[in-house]
Amino acid sequence: MVIIITNIITVGNYVKAEKLLSKLLNRFRKKLGDSHPTTLATMNNLANIYNRQGKYDNAEDLLKQCLDTQKAALGESHPTTQATMYTLANAYDYQGKYRDAEVLYKQCLDTQNEVFGESHPDTLSTMNSLANAYGDQGKYRDAEVLYKQCLAKRKVVLGENHPDTLSTMNNLAAVYSHQGKYRDAEVLLKQCLDKQEALLGENHPDTLSTMNNLAAVYYHQGKFRDAEILYKQCLDKRKVVLGENHPHTLDTMNNLAITTSKIQSHIKLVK
Repeated sequence: MVIIITNIITVGNYVKAEKLLSKLLNRFRKKLGDSHPTTLATMNNLANIYNRQGKYDNAEDLLKQCLDTQKAALGESHPTTQATMYTLANAYDYQGKYRDAEVLYKQCLDTQNEVFGESHPDTLSTMNSLANAYGDQGKYRDAEVLYKQCLAKRKVVLGENHPDTLSTMNNLAAVYSHQGKYRDAEVLLKQCLDKQEALLGENHPDTLSTMNNLAAVYYHQGKFRDAEILYKQCLDKRKVVLGENHPHTLDTMNNLAITTSKIQSHIKLVK
């Protein structure tokens, strides 16, 4: 069952993963109890799926319950406790609670550096997420420095084509864009998109995030037609993969509307 769920998550089918994890969680609660490590790990995994679907309130409620139980039963430095703390920080981040997310990510990173080491994959995941929190608060220089460190380590530890390495590449490009370094961002995003389409597939949520970001970079450079084409492709795919009401789908829809309006304004000026 675990292998099946992992495969489902890998291809981005979060709705199906949620149904399976919910069934597992109910089964474990009845047979093992709420405090059993397997129950808590499943609770954390389900909350992570909530996050990926934009159900952030559901994720936060579940994670707070889980984290309190884990701290008491396992201790703050236990890997499972750290995983829950990390996922809760993600939920804060997704809801715009960036300062709360930053605080939790820093706690996680300090513990992971000590327990796992600076180059452990879990440590690098937290480093990447802390950089996200910096970027979300407009601390772009801090984010850029951390992304570059993370990217260099992930290339060595995971390889240049690993999905997590590509995610950090994408994030670094976004920070470049926020600082007006659009050409640098475009180069990175094109590399990233080509790799993701080959490795993850054209419809994977991570691939679609890169597509959306590349369209934004085109827009900021005045390449409105290129941006419009890419936004349309991204929107059609996100509606199918994530659903029409997912925050990421709505974001692309808004971006496309702005881009189309810009093109129409230019046409009127020419006339």
